[in-house]
Formats: sequence, structure tokens, C-alpha cells
Amino acid sequence: MKRERVVMLGEVVRRLQDSVVLRVKEVPEVGLPVYSEGQGRVGYVSNVFGSKERPYVQVKLDEGVTRFSRLYVVVRSKPSKNLKP
Repeated sequence: MKRERVVMLGEVVRRLQDSVVLRVKEVPEVGLPVYSEGQGRVGYVSNVFGSKERPYVQVKLDEGVTRFSRLYVVVRSKPSKNLKP
């Protein structure tokens, strides 16, 4: 059974016309929906680039999204092998 957890994406470093670029600590999967506090879904992870040490993600914003607060994704993680069912 996989568990879900909410992860804050990171710091916005560039705002483009219909997307934003963020510096992240944890790299999410491409295609994951992106949520903002109090707004719900605001876009999706469209690209991951940079090095392992300095990863970035591009978030394609949904139509009509112009403002947002912190950005989050929901990631599924495999359970620890140390946990008993």
C-alpha cells in the first residue's frame, strides 16, 4: 500500500506568461497536479530540469490562474520496509 503526503514545491525563481519555474529540494513526477493554499488545483508539473544538486521544475498554470500562494504536490511514497502491516 502506498501512502500519500503533501510536499511544498519550493521557491518561485521565474514567472513566465503561462507557467512558473521553481527551485525544489524534492523532485516530483512530471504530470502531477499542483495545488495552492486555499485555491485548489492551479496547474501541473510540466518539466523537471537542472542537476541532481540544483533541481528545478516548471509548473504550467491552468487557464485563468494569475495569483497563488505556496504551491504543493501530493506524492505517493512506498511504505517503509520497517513498518508492520
